[in-house]
Amino acid sequence: MKAKINSKTNSKMNPKWNLFFAAALLGAYMLISHGIPIVPVLGGCALAALFTWRQIARKPVPQPARIR
Repeated sequence: MKAKINSKTNSKMNPKWNLFFAAALLGAYMLISHGIPIVPVLGGCALAALFTWRQIARKPVPQPARIR
C-alpha cells in the first residue's frame, strides 16, 4: 500500500496546525499545572511553532525517480 503524497509539500507527512495548537495547549496546561513557570513554557511553544513553520516554508528537496 502506497502512502499518499501531498502535491503541495511533496512529502508524506504534512503538519496540521490545529493538531499542533491542541498539543501545545495540552502540554502547556500539564506543565503549568505541575509548577513550571509560564514564561519558559510559552517560549518553548513559540520556539516549536517557529521550527515547524520554518520546516514547512523550506522548499522540498526533489526526490529521485523510483525505478519500477
